[in-house]
Amino acid sequence: VPTAATLAAVTRDSIVAAQRESWHPHGATLIISGGLTADQGYRVAKQAFGRWAGEAGPIARAPRAAPLATPRIMAIDIPGAAQTAVVAALPTIGRNDDGWAALRIANARLGGGFQGWLTQEIRAKRGLSYSAGSLFDIRRDATTLMAATQTKNESAVEVAGLMLDQIARFAREPLDQARTDERAAFLANGVSNQTERAAGLANYLAALVATDAPLDALQAEQSTASLPSPDAIAAAVAQHLRVDRATLIVAGDTKQWLGALRQRYPTLELVDAEGKALP
Repeated sequence: VPTAATLAAVTRDSIVAAQRESWHPHGATLIISGGLTADQGYRVAKQAFGRWAGEAGPIARAPRAAPLATPRIMAIDIPGAAQTAVVAALPTIGRNDDGWAALRIANARLGGGFQGWLTQEIRAKRGLSYSAGSLFDIRRDATTLMAATQTKNESAVEVAGLMLDQIARFAREPLDQARTDERAAFLANGVSNQTERAAGLANYLAALVATDAPLDALQAEQSTASLPSPDAIAAAVAQHLRVDRATLIVAGDTKQWLGALRQRYPTLELVDAEGKALP
């Protein structure tokens, strides 16, 4: 996480060195989408990037993300903050793993759109936030499910409990076939809406490339054919979306809710906005 100290240590020379190490044409992927033929696209690419040269060599890769060793409960003190942010993070599998299709549907039930449990329980039923949802943060070597919302300081502890409870809810309310079909249609429509525009299609393909996923993943993710069964979804959730593996982060003016949060979660760690431990 960037801090004032690490940002202050960045110099022009270090920026130049990082650019020279990492930004080479041999490590780049060019994506062109729109009303162009292949020849027209090639001419556009040559005009824009034809003079970009660099020596071939090993492609610099960022260090692998370290998996969370154990779940944590963290409070981040931001004195004077008008609201509190609540985030739950679970390490899980990615696009290239078995069970991915099942987890996408489960996540759509958890926090996808207005019909997701998070929005229903936190916003619709209780009015504790304007928006609540969940998504997959997909990297080349790690994927994390992120559930997030923002709420009034006085409802921070309640919302934190509601968020974790919705993750645990799969165990007592597994998806049936009708809900599986509805959530799969929701996902397919979302992908189709994004990729029907040239820029949206390019962005989607770029995300696949950046995470080493095959380009035909797009076809699978906008299809409602060959859906995983409710039993397969339940099995994937049991293996990969366990609430006991969630790290909970609550960030805001901690003096307004720290005592109640610590009473509910005795292992809570308190830090400032730069990650320094506080008493």
